[in-house]
Amino acid sequence: MHHRRHLTVSERDVRSRLTKLIHLNPFINGSLVIMKRSCGKKGCKCQKGKKHVSLYVAYNENGKRKMRFIAKPLLKEIQLAVGRNKEFKKLSNILSLNNLKRLLERERKN
Repeated sequence: MHHRRHLTVSERDVRSRLTKLIHLNPFINGSLVIMKRSCGKKGCKCQKGKKHVSLYVAYNENGKRKMRFIAKPLLKEIQLAVGRNKEFKKLSNILSLNNLKRLLERERKN
């Protein structure tokens, strides 16, 4: 295992950003979904083509896709949390690739 001082400046920066992201802000591994549907009430605008719009967050739980309705007051917070998850994935992928390179280099030296 490498100590922090053996990492490049860019690797230390990525690790630092990832740590801050995890510890300071909530993130959600999911995506926002806009659903348009009809309610079934006679005379409602949705019966004439103007469907009701609802916002959901889609996520996986125990290998099954689930969706939860998002009330408008929570929309901004959930959008930010989903966006943070995209950043989390990007940063963790960078670390993963760096770790793989390091292990493969170590193998070549042996």
